[in-house]
Amino acid sequence: MLAEIGVDSVKFYPIDGDQRLDEVAEMVKAATGAGIKVFEPTGGITLENVERIVQTCLENGAQIVIPHLYTSLVDKDSGETRIGDIERLISMEW
Repeated sequence: MLAEIGVDSVKFYPIDGDQRLDEVAEMVKAATGAGIKVFEPTGGITLENVERIVQTCLENGAQIVIPHLYTSLVDKDSGETRIGDIERLISMEW
């Protein structure tokens, strides 16, 4: 139904980092089976687990994956985005 009304992506929250990859895989399969090719996992995603999460989504049919890292890239004391973490994220090879 969602694809029929023009929904282009599905945001799945919370995935608890890489602790629920089996559920993420099933949700991606369901979404892509319904014609939704963009998947947006969120919740507990860090630089350490983002690659496993993206790979799980791609292996299960997502064409585009938009992982939401949110506060894992923000310094808790200053509230500022850690530029080094952004640079590391950008330099990652999938």
